[in-house]
Amino acid sequence: MRKIISIVLINLLLISSQFIILTVNGMNWQVKRSYFKDLNVELSPDEAYIYRDVYGVPHIYAGSNYALFFGEGYAHAEDHLEQMLINYRMVQGRLSEVFGSDYIFSDTQMRLLRVIEIVKEKYSDISPEVKEAVEAFAEGINYFMEINPVKVPEWATDVTPQEVISWGKMIMLSRPVGRLVQEISNGFGSNINIGFEHEIYESNEWVVAPEKTTDGHVILQIDPHLSWFGTNAWYEVHLESDDFHVSGNTLWGIPGVILGHNDRIAWAFTANSPDTADAYIEKLNLFNKNQYRYDGRWLELEIIKEQIPVVGQEPVDIELKYTHHGPIVYELGTIAISGKLSTWEDVGFTDQILAYNLASNLDEFKQAISKMQLVRWNHVYGDVDGNIFYIWNGRIFHRRGNYDYTKPVDGTTSKTEWGKLVQMSELPQETNPESKFFQNCNIAPWYVNPLTTIKEEDYPSYIANGGFNARGIRSTNLLDADWDIELDEMMAYSLDNFALNAEILIPLLLYSYEKESENVSDPNGWLPKSINVLENWDYNLNVDSEEVALARIWTEEVYKNFGGVDLLNPTQPSDLSVQEMRGALELLIQASKKMDELYGKLNITWGEIHVLQRGNNIYPLSGGGHVFTPLHMSHGPVDDNGIMYCDGGSSYMMLVQLSEPIKAWSQFPLSESNDPTSPHYYDISELYSRDEYKPAWFTKQEVLANLDPVNPNPRIITIPKENNPPYTPEISGTIKGDSGKEMSFTFFTVDPNRDDLFYFIEWGNGETEKWIGSYDSGEQITINHTWDEKGSYTIRAKAKDINGAESDWETLKVSVSTTQLNKSFYFLLRKLPLTISFTYD
Repeated sequence: MRKIISIVLINLLLISSQFIILTVNGMNWQVKRSYFKDLNVELSPDEAYIYRDVYGVPHIYAGSNYALFFGEGYAHAEDHLEQMLINYRMVQGRLSEVFGSDYIFSDTQMRLLRVIEIVKEKYSDISPEVKEAVEAFAEGINYFMEINPVKVPEWATDVTPQEVISWGKMIMLSRPVGRLVQEISNGFGSNINIGFEHEIYESNEWVVAPEKTTDGHVILQIDPHLSWFGTNAWYEVHLESDDFHVSGNTLWGIPGVILGHNDRIAWAFTANSPDTADAYIEKLNLFNKNQYRYDGRWLELEIIKEQIPVVGQEPVDIELKYTHHGPIVYELGTIAISGKLSTWEDVGFTDQILAYNLASNLDEFKQAISKMQLVRWNHVYGDVDGNIFYIWNGRIFHRRGNYDYTKPVDGTTSKTEWGKLVQMSELPQETNPESKFFQNCNIAPWYVNPLTTIKEEDYPSYIANGGFNARGIRSTNLLDADWDIELDEMMAYSLDNFALNAEILIPLLLYSYEKESENVSDPNGWLPKSINVLENWDYNLNVDSEEVALARIWTEEVYKNFGGVDLLNPTQPSDLSVQEMRGALELLIQASKKMDELYGKLNITWGEIHVLQRGNNIYPLSGGGHVFTPLHMSHGPVDDNGIMYCDGGSSYMMLVQLSEPIKAWSQFPLSESNDPTSPHYYDISELYSRDEYKPAWFTKQEVLANLDPVNPNPRIITIPKENNPPYTPEISGTIKGDSGKEMSFTFFTVDPNRDDLFYFIEWGNGETEKWIGSYDSGEQITINHTWDEKGSYTIRAKAKDINGAESDWETLKVSVSTTQLNKSFYFLLRKLPLTISFTYD
């Protein structure tokens, strides 16, 4: 792996003299002994201190923003290196070259989305501040790999800044892709499978004004409900530099803080459902499948040919097709479906997130939102000045005409094209409401509080939509009634396990038993036994509740046979028919039999069968999911023994009190480290199992008073000012062409020191481009080349900076065949009589 940057790592416990000499990669570094009892010292722009608290959370203090994000990249790599590298490789469509043919389809889909290519095209447009952040973050990851080779997968390559940007872009793009899948399903059902999955994202968020709290401070709750494993896993971090004073969570491999607070404000997201994608039905030319119909004309598809390297076998040729709407995701005969996706060409996710991190008041937070780079999400906001704010955010485009855009629409006409971008001022929003709180648990914006000024009739459905669900109703009931909220109460609300639908269904079941039990065949006496279990249930999904398992199995069957529950207009006992009552009792008999088969009894402690597995440890969990949707969510697949191994739900919970200084508490299911040998692989998981929050320490005094007792000393990083070579350039372009015709190729790289670059290019036929340039770091260049002879050629390219430091070589294989004209001419010659002659002037 390339030498990246040198850092002196000091363990203060091992330093016993005023000065020591460390040898790093053959170089001598003089290190001054330090006794940093506090951080009242001025750090140089090249220094970062990474402290770990008792739960392993990194608190990073740095003398510059560059050093800060370098330290954050290093900390991410310490805890989650392999998953980060998989994420970066996945978004490029390069999993097959490491993990084999099972990932060819995934790689094809990723390449179809062109995420990394769009980032390279637009990298030069990214602000200098964001470039600094992602470049430093990538360098921090690379340095960790360089000095910890035993922890690095053998397939790892250097992380580049464009990969960091691409991963953030993919997080944004995955939401419109999910919407696209949903709309195709709305139109064609399950008959068309385009390969992408429609994931369901749920979350809770609320913010309460000072008038409703006992201490007179805003309180904000963060609670995203996502998968606990894989691409959506959270990482807690605290960042401090001259500009950044922020704490909260981010996703593995993303710099900054996505959800959390700084020293003045706090914010949270939940999923909403603006229309961020549309499916277009395209008509292909029967006589030329590379053309599609639009406004009475045949237009040419954009076709990109690539090869996917696959470990252990020959590369796989793929062909990616696009209309002006976007990628073609399905094709059959003369019909194709293309997808138009919001944020398809945008690369500003990191820019907007870092703007949230830096905002110090409501106006600055709104200015950050107005960048319009986050594809969706309800936002709630609070600040130390007592303001609270809500917005139904989304990057949405106005729709035209009387078309049903929730299903695929006609792509042959310009009448279905998107209009202008919906501006922030057009989105549902409210500040400091009369109800003095906002909550949004994936509900419509007109339900954020009982007295909201947001009205459904003011917004078209493609901008705002939705209903009022169990979590929204429950949180509204709790928050609206309480005008004297304490912190402990808010924590209890966030962990509330009450199942609203059970509160409706179980009384109906008890009524049915009272009225119709004698008219239902029950030779084994299951009904009185099961009713005896359920009749005293308080409808909470607590870890020690013995009624939940039976109630869950029965409720699942009720939903399959009778449908769901109308929580706003619940069924009354008098509304039940005899058939419905008897049906409910028969389903209870079935549920009782299943309980007996699985557990040998009708009552079993919920925590015995509703668990989190972390390594070899099994933790009992409260909460629920699937048919029961309490505020505190935890759910997963059920195995053959009836054990639910939870893998999703409340994935990161943070409670923020916007006092001065701000105080915060957090909990999450997977702990901070992904290393099973680390003590921080299990510790927060244990808290999560016990429904306990931990402090999320923010002030220097709090951090230094609660350091990791095993190793309380910081990892001190000093970034020397030395020149580093550019990253190995990337080459992209058409890999198959015809002799005598120009082929176009792009070259892209970044210099860690942001120096201007030159490129040396070999075309494989003896022709070269010798150190052409100079070009800006991060500037994508395009060069055309023509091969006159048929054959296979290997393009080689490397870059050097203005100081002469050179990158490694990159290669791209290109196949050049005889031109189509020559092929056709040869074919005609074979068909013509041998006596024909040609005369040339």
